[in-house]
Amino acid sequence: MSYKDGQTSSSGVTLIFHSVLPEIIPGYYYIFGFFYFTFIILFVYSIFSISRKNSYLYKLNVIQKINNKIESKHRSKIAKLKHENENILSSNDFSVIPHEYSHPRAIHDLQRYLINKRANNLREAIEVYELEKYRDRQISIQSASLSSAIRAESSTQEVVDYLRRRNCLSSHI
Repeated sequence: MSYKDGQTSSSGVTLIFHSVLPEIIPGYYYIFGFFYFTFIILFVYSIFSISRKNSYLYKLNVIQKINNKIESKHRSKIAKLKHENENILSSNDFSVIPHEYSHPRAIHDLQRYLINKRANNLREAIEVYELEKYRDRQISIQSASLSSAIRAESSTQEVVDYLRRRNCLSSHI
């Protein structure tokens, strides 16, 4: 098999190699399977023994070097995040949140208002939070009123239908 640019395909050679060898070498599949099985066993063994103190990679300090490199990256990120957190806390006075707003939903909403610039400080964020709470209460009251009006209309319609049927029956008698 060859490509247009003159290179030969190794997959064709491999296919011929694996189709001819079993006929030439008795027990080819057993030998081939033994090598694959041995490779899998060694791979699994290396996974479980790589972190042991007596493993070859451990003795070469490869594992420790990789571990130290990863830890140093995380240390710098943690230090950076702590510094950013201190800057945020020092720039805004979040230390005095009223007890009424200290539950997780309120804190999340207050934080969201400040991040999205709907409020410039904690006092404005609390005002926005109270307005949204009031709006949600009004919506729930309106939906309750609407559902009760719908129930009343449906029961009124049932009474009207009942009276019409009764009048129709009494007029036929």
